[in-house]
Amino acid sequence: MKKTIVVTICLSYLKSTKDELKLIEDDPNEFVNLGLDTCEKQKSLVPKTQAVKLLEALCDRIDGTVPFVTIFAATVISVVLGTPSESIRKEQLDLFKEYENSAFLKGDKLVIAESCLVALTALSYVIPKRPEMTTIFEETMSAHINDFVKTDSIIMRSRFALMLGYYADMIYKNKEDKFK
Repeated sequence: MKKTIVVTICLSYLKSTKDELKLIEDDPNEFVNLGLDTCEKQKSLVPKTQAVKLLEALCDRIDGTVPFVTIFAATVISVVLGTPSESIRKEQLDLFKEYENSAFLKGDKLVIAESCLVALTALSYVIPKRPEMTTIFEETMSAHINDFVKTDSIIMRSRFALMLGYYADMIYKNKEDKFK
């Protein structure tokens, strides 16, 4: 049940709309504010922000939700960005196949991938505390760094930058002296 709620409601509402894709071009500052509201402030009543609030509530209250979201989002990123299936763990592919016909996985592949980046960003308060999830997160980000930064997709680059901001303390753990 929780898996279905995560995929069909939470992740589906994290997909960028046509209006958001236009906003990134027309008013980039407002687009950034929407991303910050979604992942941190959560003052807005827009569906994306409310979907993240629901996702966080599920993660905080229902065992197994954090691993499911982390593994599913990482797997979706890998699959939609073209990682050969033999390079993805079998259990991850099985999880993906459970939902491959869902509405969430229909449409523009970059929008699907950036939605998963938003979900992982929203869970930045919990993933770094879970070593087994940190490993999956780091493997996926390392495998797709070029897909995130060398793309022509402004939305993908901006979502990756948003995510980096939230994970900087994890990425640069034990390197505080570099920032003095």
